[in-house]
Formats: sequence, C-alpha cells, structure tokens
Amino acid sequence: MAKVERTSGGYPKLTVRADLTETATGEIHKDQKVYMIDMDRGTFTEGEEITFSGSAQPFDHGDIFSGYNEYLYLNAEGYDCKMFPESLEKTGEHHNTAGTIAAAWNHRVKNVLESILPQKESALAEAMITGDRDDIDAGIEELYTQAGVTHILCISGLHMSLLAFYISVILRRILHQSQRKTAAVTLCICMAFLFLTGFSPSSVRAMVMISLVCLGQIIYQRHEWLNSIALAALVILLVNPFYLWSAGFQLSFLSVLGIYVGSQVIPKGHTWYGKIGEMMGISFFAALFGMPVAAYHFYYISTVSVLANLVILPLSGILLGCTMLTALCGMIFLPAGVFMAGSVYVIFQIYEKVCQLVTMIPYSYVAVGKPSVIGILCFYGLVCSICFYRPQMRFRVGTAACTALLLVMLLGNRLLWHRNTLAFLDVGQGDCAVLTTYDHRAIVIDGGGKYNKELGENTGTTILEPYLASKGVTQIDAVFLSHLDSDHSMGILELLNDMPVEGVYVSAMKAVDVQMEEQLQEIVEKNQISLYTMKHGDMIRSEAFGEMKCLFPIYVDQTA
Repeated sequence: MAKVERTSGGYPKLTVRADLTETATGEIHKDQKVYMIDMDRGTFTEGEEITFSGSAQPFDHGDIFSGYNEYLYLNAEGYDCKMFPESLEKTGEHHNTAGTIAAAWNHRVKNVLESILPQKESALAEAMITGDRDDIDAGIEELYTQAGVTHILCISGLHMSLLAFYISVILRRILHQSQRKTAAVTLCICMAFLFLTGFSPSSVRAMVMISLVCLGQIIYQRHEWLNSIALAALVILLVNPFYLWSAGFQLSFLSVLGIYVGSQVIPKGHTWYGKIGEMMGISFFAALFGMPVAAYHFYYISTVSVLANLVILPLSGILLGCTMLTALCGMIFLPAGVFMAGSVYVIFQIYEKVCQLVTMIPYSYVAVGKPSVIGILCFYGLVCSICFYRPQMRFRVGTAACTALLLVMLLGNRLLWHRNTLAFLDVGQGDCAVLTTYDHRAIVIDGGGKYNKELGENTGTTILEPYLASKGVTQIDAVFLSHLDSDHSMGILELLNDMPVEGVYVSAMKAVDVQMEEQLQEIVEKNQISLYTMKHGDMIRSEAFGEMKCLFPIYVDQTA
C-alpha cells in the first residue's frame, strides 16, 4: 500500500499499487493505481502487502451541477480506477519503498508535535510541514477560509519559497558559502522536502521555479519570471494533464501571475510606509487574480484577505522555521522541542485573533455563486489590458475599472439579466426541486435522501447545499416537504441544520415514519424555525415568490 487515510465517515481510504487481472479474459493490467475504500474498517499501514478481489469501477463524472466531480479529481491524483473490495487480506509482508520512508518520517513528526503542542495547534503545525490536514479543527479551518488565509494550512509554494530562502541565507550569509554551492544544497534540500510532503501542484510549481533559479546561479544565468511560470505549468501538465482542472493548480498559478502583474504595476516603495503600500498593492493583485476562480470552485470570496495577509505573511517565515525546528529538536531532545514550541503556539494565537478581527468586518466573506467561464476570461483579459496598455493612465482608472469589472462579473445576474432558475436535482430514489431567483432568494421542495448515509453525509450536504452555494444562496425563504419518508426528507434535515430557513411547510397527512417526524421537530425547535402543516386550500403569501396555493392533501386523515 502506498498511502493510508480515512474518509469523513471513518472508513480506511487506501492508495494501492497492484497488478489487476480481469476475471473474464485473464488480461493483466500492470501497476495500476487503485483508489480503495474498505467498508469493513480494517487497520492498515503504509508498505503492507495485501491481496484483494472485487470489481474495479470507473469514476463518476459528477452529473449534478456544482457537485463533486470524482472523475476529474481522482484522475488529477493519478488513479486508474476505484474499488470497494469484496475480500481484503494482509499477506504479512512489508516493503520499504520511498513512499513508506516518507510516511514513516511524517508519522514521527506528527507524534512529536502532538506530544508537545495542544491538539488544535499541533494539527495546524502538521498541516504546514507534512501536508496532513485531517485533524484540523473544522471551526479553525472555516475561520481561516473566511479570512482568505487557507494557504497557511497546506504545503504550498509559499512554504517551498520560504524554505529555499532560509537555506540560502544560512549558507550564504552565515556560513559564507559560494553561490554555486548554496544553490546546489538549496536545490537538494527543497527536493527532499517536496518528496516527504507530497507533490501538490503549488509545491511542484514552486519547486520548478526554485530549480530554475538555482540552476541559473550554478551556471551564472538569470531566470525570467514569465518563462519560469510557463515552464512550471508545462512540467506539471506533462506529468498529468488533468491538473489543468484542479482548483489548486489554477489558484496557485493565478496568484503567482497576480504577484508578477502587481510587481510591474505598483511603484517601488523607498520608505517604510512606501514598502507597506507596495506589499499591500501586490497582495491585492494576488487576491484579485485568485478571486474569480475561487468563486468558480467554492462560490464564496474573502474580501479581507489582503488585510489578514499583512500580518499573516510576514510571520509565515518565522512560523515555518520555528515549526521545523520544533519537530527536529523534539526528535532529538524533547525538552528542546517544548522550548521551541512556545513561539509556534504564540504565532498561531496571533493568527487566530487576526482572522477573528478581519472576519468581523461586514461582507468579509461573500457568497457570490458560480460565475461563467466567459465572464472570468473577460475579466482577466480586461484587467491585464488596463494594467499594461497606456501605462501613464493606469493609476487613474485601474482601481475603479478593476472594482467595476469584479462587481459586474460576480453580481451581473443581479444587476443586469434577472434570470430565475428551476432545477430538479438528481438525489437518487426521492425528489428534490429548487427554485432560485436572480437576487439569491430560494425555495426548496423535498431534499432526497439515501438510506445508507448518515446525517452529515447525505444528499443535503453533498448535493443540495453545494447547488445552493453555486447560486449564491445563503438563506432559504421556504422549504416544502411532500411527506416524511427518508428518501424525501433526509436532505432537508441536513439543510435545516446548516442554513438559515424562514419556514418549513409539511403536508398535513399523518406521517408513517414517526422517527423522522420527531427528528424534524427537534431540528426546527433547536434552530428556531417556524413549522407549518398544509392541506388543500391553504395559501402562502411570500414577498419573494408571490402567492402559492396548496392543492393536496385534500383530507387531513390521509397517510403518506
């Protein structure tokens, strides 16, 4: 096994390299990368050899608008097929490979950090230097997301760049090594760090650019920014073209392009306040270039990321260095690791306070829905035109034009076209219909539900909420339940727990599923949602949707 993780439901999620044999034809497919979920909840470690049988399955293409596209995601991760094995046994053999060595190192780091830092801070520290985000507190991750600083929680180009900077400073300024030797050592250490922490698109992009800089220093040649960015993208896409559709790949390269554009447009600061203004301007361009694509993939944008990063970014280098020293010292002599961990803890507390402060600003985290691809492309073309055409005019019109373009792209339907949408979502056996208006009002009729899924993993969370977010909907005007069978109401129960709802309207027919009726009553009481029963002839008057009349049930004593 190359990798062992767990799903949100606690099932082992295994990455397996295997030779697969087709039962019908006997054809052997060599060295297939299999995405496997063990429904029996076994215990596994990296490097173990296993035998298994089952049906290899193709990836789902994500038929539901704005839903999870398994095909693109798993292909971008390099998987050949997925499988829910019918039988799965360990052979007792263990193989040491490059992957198991990296996994063992990451486990050691994780154990040291968990023994030194509190759970919340240790999970954040692990994410920074091992890439493992499974243990991060959901509330903290949401807070960082709303503040626009989630790049701190993953191995990114920022971390790779900071590591290269630290190594070069130590070798050149402290140990007084030559430029060539410094470049060679920096290149080797960064490659080792990339190997130990996984090959995310942003890390690979940073590694390619660092490699070009280091190779240029070795042969005494300077690199060019745009060429480096283009070459990094080409290398990644040659390895796996599916990365082109990855949100991480797109945001990583667009942010770097934003930094490049900002460095060309923003005047150089020669005083301390000028340098702060330059840094804010470049951060603004990095955020500006990432916003449309972030909205396309996640349906929300953070408008305060520039403010948060004014504190977050300068401390990032110190935090990364202290976290690495904490882990290394803890492996050698635990009290030394405890001593170093103090600064790590303090910086994480500062991060949390900064994020809490900026997210208190009105409209700091805005639901904008999913913009069109054409709108996004036009936005980037116009921004670049404004920045580079007639430079003498750009400072007068640049800010106003960029702001206007962003607003039109994100709020265009609300401002210009006024299109309403009625969608029937594929939720399996049951039904689900959603009516949304151009100004982000919504009503939901039934929510589907799958019998083998618990609350928190059912159709409300996986299908209905992502669709509503893609439409920019943050609260529901009305929810209608035709009846309380699980295949119609499980998704609604999740929706009521996660989003503000003005009122729930239930059929006056006697419910067959008494447990579901009790769950509904408990949830609406907990969230202070009005609950109404309806029968033939009842009327609802809504400011957003006008007048609605109930046609069924005709008799109250009917049952579902």
